[in-house]
Amino acid sequence: QAELASAKLDSETARTTHDRELEEVRAAYEVAAQRFESGLLALDKRLADAAVTLATMMAERLLVREAEADPTVLIDNLNRALDRVGPVEHLRIEANADDVERLRSVAPELAKERTGRAIDIIVTASERLSRGGLVVSFDRGVIDASWGSQLGHLGEAVALAFDAQRLEAEAQSASET
Repeated sequence: QAELASAKLDSETARTTHDRELEEVRAAYEVAAQRFESGLLALDKRLADAAVTLATMMAERLLVREAEADPTVLIDNLNRALDRVGPVEHLRIEANADDVERLRSVAPELAKERTGRAIDIIVTASERLSRGGLVVSFDRGVIDASWGSQLGHLGEAVALAFDAQRLEAEAQSASET
């Protein structure tokens, strides 16, 4: 009887020790799993940001090449900018040096089509602008129609979509645990 009681006590002590050790291992596993998931989410964010940056850079290079090969790209960009300007009397257009002469010849007529009257337009060269990109300044503001600016806005929208997808995945992961 005494041996049985002693064996039972030893068994219960071993079980308690085992349960405690198992709980410690489970807690350590949980901490490691959370760290891993945090690291994975951070990596995912960095990869998404890098993908958006790379896509934006590639798109800008393609637009510059397209503007070099097709003069209508510059005119289309100018038209979009002029549509946003509205009625004005004076405009200042900054553009790549290779686009200045073309803009000086077409911008007055395009602006006149929108307003019905002649507009004072100054076109200047800017080293910071690539082919096809431009910045239009007028009395009520500035329209940055550079490729970098336009694609930057697109990149922000794509980044937000990545963030939304990531948040959805995080919420789904949290609901599964």
